[in-house]
Amino acid sequence: MADRTNRFLIIGGGVAGLSTAWHLARRGEGARTILLEADDHLASHSSAVNAAILRSVAEDPLTTEMGLRSARFLRQPPEGFTETPLVDAFGLLLVSGPDRAAQLASWVDSIDSRPAPSIERWDAAEIQRRVPWFSADLEAAWWFPEEGRIDIGALVAGFTRGARAGGVEIRRGARAARFIEARGRIVGVQLHSGEEIHNMTPQKMRWRNELGERGERGSGP
Repeated sequence: MADRTNRFLIIGGGVAGLSTAWHLARRGEGARTILLEADDHLASHSSAVNAAILRSVAEDPLTTEMGLRSARFLRQPPEGFTETPLVDAFGLLLVSGPDRAAQLASWVDSIDSRPAPSIERWDAAEIQRRVPWFSADLEAAWWFPEEGRIDIGALVAGFTRGARAGGVEIRRGARAARFIEARGRIVGVQLHSGEEIHNMTPQKMRWRNELGERGERGSGP
């Protein structure tokens, strides 16, 4: 580590951390980026056990925009990112009763002017015909045939491979104990092993002592 100048320190090797590392590598910052994962395996906690459902439409416009961009990436990843499809597109059905049909319609209408997945609107009769086992009082539904389940394993493998190829150092079993600060700015982290890893681009202190407190309780960063 003595001969390596770190500009970026990423704590956490889940999908978010690995995605950040991959994007930094794509921007030519891989050789100055290090990712620390407390566990012996990458993406083995929240990333591994979530439902991994691709749903691009949400109530919040910003979340919807993020969902649409993510969906485009997952359907058409960069060349060489993966040999395995990242989405099992078995479809997604959003349904609503009379009390929320207008609200759900407004969510869908908000993406009409942007590149969006295929969408089919079903009325109550079509819902009954397509999914007769639904017994609730449903007024409307929207069928997204291109959405489905994300292959987290393939996604993690693609991010990891690309980050390493771009020069990112990924360290597993490296649990951060506390931030190192100087003059009110974060300049690195100290691991539970006692090793210090310094980040040469200081960041303003935002979570003073939080990391150390979590480490003392035995929870990962």
